[in-house]
Amino acid sequence: MKKIFVILTSLLFFTETVSADRVCMRVVRNKLVKRAIPTGACPRGFIEVIDTAQLRGPAGANGADGSVLVWGDGSDGDFVGTGSGEGLDPTKQYRNITILADDSDDELSIDHGSTIRCSGTLTIQETFRVSIGKDGAAVRSVNGPTRFLSSTRDAQPGIAGGAAISPECTASSIAASGADTTSGASEGGNITRVSRAIFGGSGSAPLSGSGGDGGGSVAIYCKLGITIAPGATLLADGGSGFQGAGGGGGGLIVLASNGVISNQGRIAARGGRGGASTATACAGGGGGGGLVHFIAPTVSNTGEVLVTAGSTGNSSITPNSSTHCGGGAGGASIGGGGGGATKPATTGACSFASVDPASDGEVITTTVAGGNVEGLLL
Repeated sequence: MKKIFVILTSLLFFTETVSADRVCMRVVRNKLVKRAIPTGACPRGFIEVIDTAQLRGPAGANGADGSVLVWGDGSDGDFVGTGSGEGLDPTKQYRNITILADDSDDELSIDHGSTIRCSGTLTIQETFRVSIGKDGAAVRSVNGPTRFLSSTRDAQPGIAGGAAISPECTASSIAASGADTTSGASEGGNITRVSRAIFGGSGSAPLSGSGGDGGGSVAIYCKLGITIAPGATLLADGGSGFQGAGGGGGGLIVLASNGVISNQGRIAARGGRGGASTATACAGGGGGGGLVHFIAPTVSNTGEVLVTAGSTGNSSITPNSSTHCGGGAGGASIGGGGGGATKPATTGACSFASVDPASDGEVITTTVAGGNVEGLLL
C-alpha cells in the first residue's frame, strides 16, 4: 500500500507538468521512476498511468476571417441616407453606403470615435460631419491677482501630449501672461484606428470665455472603394474659442479601402480659431491642425484636404477691467496649439510676440501594394 500511495501522489504532480501523450512509471528500490513516451507502448517493467491525449477536447470553431473583421460581412445591406434622415449606425455591417444630397440645411453626422464598415463602396454627396471629441474649457473663477483656482470644465488633451494650460489673470497694474503653446502629437502615420480616447485637444479659457471644442475622430473602412463627390464635404474640425479662449484642435479622419479612394470634394480636420479679445481678456491662440490618413492601393485627390491650424483671435479690443487675463491656449492635435496673447502691465494692446502660433496637422497617404490593407488594420 505504501508504494501505491507514492505512485498516486506523484502522478497528481506529474500530470500538471508533462505534456507528452503517454506517461510510464515503475518503482525501483522504493524510488519512483517516470518516463514520458510520445508514441508507442511503455518499456518492459513500466506501467502506463495516463494518456493525456484523452484529455484533449474537440477542435474549436475557426475564428472570423480577417477580411470580415475589417470590412464587415455586408449582412445589414445597403444604407442610403440624407442629412434629414436616419444616421449611420457604427454597430452595423453595411454592404454599400450612399449619403445623398438633399434640399434641406441638415447635415448627416456620426458620433466621435466611430468606425464605419462596408463590404462594398461608400459615396458621399453631401456634408458628413464628425461630432466633437471633447468640450472646451468653461469659464473659470479667480481669487485676486493669482492664476485661476477653479473651473467648471478643464481643457482636455486628447491625442496631444498635454492639455492646453490656463492663462494668467492679474490686477490691471500687473502683466497677465497668455497661456503657453501646447505641443502636438507625433507619428500621425501610426494612427489607423480610432476610439473615444482619440480626439483633438480642447482650448483653455480665461475669466469670461469658453474654449473651442476638440475635433472628433472617425475611421471609415470600405473594401471596394470610397468616393467624396464634387461639392461634398467630410468634416472633423475643431471648434472656435469664445471671448479670449483658445480654439480646439482638429479631429482625425482615417479612410481605408482595398479599392480606390477618390476625393473630388473637401476633407477637413482644421484647428479652431482663437476667441477675440474682450474688456477682461486678451485674444486666444488657434487650435492645432488634425489628421487625414488615406490607406489604399490607389488614392486620387483632385479635391481639397485641409488640416490647417486655427488662426489667433482678433485683438481689436484692449482689456481695461480691474482684473484682466491673458488669452487662452489652443488645443493641440497632430499640430501644436497656439499660445494666447499677453496683456502688458502698462496701458497697451495685447501681444502674441512671446508665444508660438498653432501649427498645421498632417495629410498622410499609405499606399498598400497588392491590396492587402487588412494587415494594417487588424
